[in-house]
Amino acid sequence: MVVGTDADPQGLERQREQLSAAGARVFTDISTALAEIALRFAVEPPALGAPVALDVLAAPAALNVGVESFHDSVRAQGAAAVQVDWRPPASGDEKLAGILARMKKK
Repeated sequence: MVVGTDADPQGLERQREQLSAAGARVFTDISTALAEIALRFAVEPPALGAPVALDVLAAPAALNVGVESFHDSVRAQGAAAVQVDWRPPASGDEKLAGILARMKKK
């Protein structure tokens, strides 16, 4: 699930589009994500290993990239979460990011 705001320097919708284009299944809310996963396992159980018990979906895990308060919120709700310390290039400064991108091409 990808969360954020339209004011995020990396662009929330752009990030969702890039993840989708890369083949990731992107959800905007946890209810839809859990419903799709549960349905997928019910209709198409995993081919390898033991079947996955649907009760594992009761406490989803999250990988949070960016704002640590999202990670804290997931943890406060009792779910497992991993925080990745990531910041946009040039701290979100578009002019500086453009300069860095041009330097990288050389």
